Amino acid sequence: MSSKLEKVIEYIAHLDPGEKVSVRGLAQSLGVSEGTAYKSIKTAEAQGLVVTRPKTGTIRINMAGAETGSGISLLEAARAVGAVCLCNQDLAMWRSFPAIVIGDGSVRQLRDAARRRSGNKLCVTGDRPDIHHAALELNMDLLLTGGADPGPELLRIAERSGLCIFASEQDSFTLFTMLQRRKAAAPPSPSAPLVRDWMQLPRYLYTDDRIYEWHRLYSDFYYDRSSVCVVDDRMQICGNVNAQAAMTVSPATRLSEIMDPPEQDSFVSEDLPMDTLAEQLILSQRSYVAVRNAEGLNGYIGLSDVVRYFLFHQNRMQFQPQGDSGLTLRLDSDDQARKSRMYTVEITADNTQPTESMMVNLLLSAASWHAHDVLGADTDFESGTFYAPVLLREPGEYNISSSIMKQTEASLILELELFSSVSSFLRCIITVSPKSARVSETM
Repeated sequence: MSSKLEKVIEYIAHLDPGEKVSVRGLAQSLGVSEGTAYKSIKTAEAQGLVVTRPKTGTIRINMAGAETGSGISLLEAARAVGAVCLCNQDLAMWRSFPAIVIGDGSVRQLRDAARRRSGNKLCVTGDRPDIHHAALELNMDLLLTGGADPGPELLRIAERSGLCIFASEQDSFTLFTMLQRRKAAAPPSPSAPLVRDWMQLPRYLYTDDRIYEWHRLYSDFYYDRSSVCVVDDRMQICGNVNAQAAMTVSPATRLSEIMDPPEQDSFVSEDLPMDTLAEQLILSQRSYVAVRNAEGLNGYIGLSDVVRYFLFHQNRMQFQPQGDSGLTLRLDSDDQARKSRMYTVEITADNTQPTESMMVNLLLSAASWHAHDVLGADTDFESGTFYAPVLLREPGEYNISSSIMKQTEASLILELELFSSVSSFLRCIITVSPKSARVSETM
């Protein structure tokens, strides 16, 4: 191997995982001919240093986690906290676990934070367009929180720059905490996800607060009989104030005068598995609960978070017409236009005791199968709502119907139902889109 070739390969070996490599770029940076640069890339590819992908180009890859010591990629880290990749997923797959920067200050603070960190960096920020553009200028990947929308222009800039954009409904502080926990814990564990991984920041008031504080902070969140936690100075849950009571008393009334005692099913432990939480919410007909640990109240989690968890859990799996515990769906009928279809699934005593999480996963598998066949591509779930009229508790043969309510070039809205000849057990409406559809729409 010539000395020039060795020089280029050594240069490639010291690039950060996820960085793009090109013949022209190597030739200009290192002062070698394009022929030498081309041979170097091919040699590096044979050595497993880089990989070339259609439409993406050649990128430096992370070999078995050697650069991070953990083996966790940027894509795995983002998926582990329920974030969806909107741009350059192929690059995120090879980029190592990043240094995390919170973008909640000024652009100047962001630049200072970026300078203090080496390697690839992930900026976690909310609806801050100035921070969004500054992060991309600083060659940082983006994780948008609180449901912030990047918009077509930002996606185009990221696509051209070889940077990744992720999106999540979760708040920045919670996501930062979850990412740091995973960084310290090495590779994500396949064990059951817990409530603390999916909860939001707590919503609460103090016992000596007055009703006008409820109106100022929570009147937009709660209505009818929904309630907010009331805590003491040690963050211990003392009771709940429901919206109906809050709207019928004087704004100067102290919360301690009208709060109800805390109900046992109105809060859960942060260590509760998400599958168990889903079952509890469905059984109790609650739309949300408070989350606490040994120190007191530390979170809030609702049905929307449970739906995000189930959708994320399904998105992590490659498409297959199969639910959890080895339960296989059988396609029974499909109309000519593929607008509606019927499946059968047999739950036997050899599988597992039927649960709400099993039912949800079966419906999501049916939706994935139907959408895959209609769209002709792998799919992502965007949103969903679930309703369980009757609890399924007995083994037996059950049917699943899937019907297209609306179809566009970018998405499907499916209505699904799990039922038997005598009962309906679970219904849902799911929005499904082809993977990377949001990116392709804006190109």
